[in-house]
Amino acid sequence: MKNPIEFVSAKNGKIEMRLKDSTILPLTDDPKMIALAVGSHGLEGYLTSSMDFANEHGFPRPNSARHLFEQGMAIAAEHENINLLEL
Repeated sequence: MKNPIEFVSAKNGKIEMRLKDSTILPLTDDPKMIALAVGSHGLEGYLTSSMDFANEHGFPRPNSARHLFEQGMAIAAEHENINLLEL
């Protein structure tokens, strides 16, 4: 059974993803790593309010974190069975 991503947050100019079992994945600002995490774990959760106020969490603009996460989601959507070799 997958341990899905439950919360996605903006933190220090990067994306933090917390799994349902409370494991925190390494911070990333790489859309490919976001895609890999989503492809590996699935997403059954929420974007926290920090994603809407990303400029308060190290991003240049309020919507920058959401844009970065959406880039990762788009890559994941392009690759049904994503793995490191595809990236």
